[in-house]
Amino acid sequence: MATLQEQDQDQDQVTVATLHGGKETKENDATFLIDAVSTQLRSGLDEGRSKVMPHLLSMLMHASRRQDAEVVEDILSACWRYHKDESLSFRLEQGTRLLEAGKVDQAFLCFDALVELDPGWAEARAKRATACFYRGEYESCLDDAEEVLKEEPSHFTALTGRGRALYELGDYGRAIEGFEEALRINPWNGVIVYSLQKAKAKQLADSGS
Repeated sequence: MATLQEQDQDQDQVTVATLHGGKETKENDATFLIDAVSTQLRSGLDEGRSKVMPHLLSMLMHASRRQDAEVVEDILSACWRYHKDESLSFRLEQGTRLLEAGKVDQAFLCFDALVELDPGWAEARAKRATACFYRGEYESCLDDAEEVLKEEPSHFTALTGRGRALYELGDYGRAIEGFEEALRINPWNGVIVYSLQKAKAKQLADSGS
């Protein structure tokens, strides 16, 4: 008898084939996945996401190779970044580039404005949480991450950001819980693995002092 995990993986393969018009396609085919997600998103933000996201998350959790996981992770991130208003998506990308360039304060202002424009857009709030973290505003980072997780409970970046903020605030136990949950969803992510190991080491060191 197949295990529950094997049944889930079989179901994902069926779903993937269905998305591709019944044609059998391997889950790690990056071009197919991108086409499938794009097709679903064009049917409408809410409807497209509801069809695609659960299966992408399952693919990520069950990925057998790092490169497969990275493909699915990138597509999930693209889904979270998607907004029906293309101008807002463009501004989010601008803010992300500012953040990557180390212009944290400018990035924060960009993300803050986007949250004001659409408070329900979880990705804008997730990006603001990241900017808050790099500004050393750990409580604000934590607040934003918590709000993101209310909308997107499987948002592994928000879970990781929440854990990192808790780590900086000295709450190693809750930080570990957050990292472990993020790792359950995205088991190949090196940043999450490192953050979890670091938090466990710090908790152990503090308990022995």
